[in-house]
Amino acid sequence: MAAAKAEPQAYVVVPNPDNIKSIKLQVPTVIPSPPVTETEKLVSGELYNCMDQALVNGRAFAKVCMQTLNTSDPLDINTRNKATLDLLGTKGESVFMQTSSILTN
Repeated sequence: MAAAKAEPQAYVVVPNPDNIKSIKLQVPTVIPSPPVTETEKLVSGELYNCMDQALVNGRAFAKVCMQTLNTSDPLDINTRNKATLDLLGTKGESVFMQTSSILTN
């Protein structure tokens, strides 16, 4: 009669994953979600629909601010500062925007 063959054991000791540094994955604790709105896609550099209503409204608002700035009296500092603040969202004390001067005959 033949002797029973012993089954090989895969692991005598289960490896500790903390000791295996070469194959550890660096997984971020917070995984960012993909951009959802067209504005988020624009900011993240992805392809976006430029005719999205939020982007169209933003461009229209910027045009109104620029028209106010361009047609305001150069000496009316309050109006010009408000138009600049509305356009940029924030403004330092020494920030100003100057319109182009076009001289024609």
